[in-house]
Amino acid sequence: MDEKELLRLLRALADESRIKILQRIEKGEICNCELTDIFPLRQSTISHHLKVLAEANLVVLRKQGKWTYYQLNRQTLEQIGPSLHQVLSDLVRY
Repeated sequence: MDEKELLRLLRALADESRIKILQRIEKGEICNCELTDIFPLRQSTISHHLKVLAEANLVVLRKQGKWTYYQLNRQTLEQIGPSLHQVLSDLVRY
């Protein structure tokens, strides 16, 4: 994961609503329509958060008819620690 990707990912994680959405998605694949029933947010707001999470590669989506289903991208999550460690190690050297 390069520095630009890591920054995009960290920005995506810097929002409490997105963290809560990720915590729900971590329990299993879920439709965006179900998220509107769970969270006290407008559908457009949830869609925006899901778009940010997808652009950061934190979730993967699957379309089925008019519905979109989201699941956690565990591979990306596993890369956060080592990538962040590398960036911070580079800072210490300078």
